[in-house]
Amino acid sequence: MRLSSDDGLGRLELDIVDLDLAAGRPQLAVLTRVKAHSFAAESKVWFALEDLKRFGLELAALESVPNGAAVLDSAEPDAFQMTILSPGDDVEAVTHVTLVRRHRVGLRDFDHTLVGAFALPVAVVRHAAKTLARWSDARFLAELESWGFDEKALLDD
Repeated sequence: MRLSSDDGLGRLELDIVDLDLAAGRPQLAVLTRVKAHSFAAESKVWFALEDLKRFGLELAALESVPNGAAVLDSAEPDAFQMTILSPGDDVEAVTHVTLVRRHRVGLRDFDHTLVGAFALPVAVVRHAAKTLARWSDARFLAELESWGFDEKALLDD
């Protein structure tokens, strides 16, 4: 799924790279790429399926709620958060994204954090809501599971 601002200053890409339907809380792993005002980051982020579905429903209702917001948090605390604010009378919705990539150097852990905000056209928000509804569909997930995943091949595209 690709979400881009009209001015080219913001872009969010979400690509499914793995899933775990056997977990107590079924989850999707999503390669998440964020570009905001010339800063960029990417990381593999796990999301609970129920959270993705709820977020999609919130996005679908966003236009009709003047001061509303749709919020998506990662399954791992503080790894990712996205808030999309209702467009109100505007033609664009404001998107605020935080992506944290953790890594180890020697014996120490470090976080690299990208925080950005950009405007998304309402049509892009509508498309995201439809895509998330498809990702939450049981038939789609069963088909995805039957394909299996070769994460390296997916990352090389």
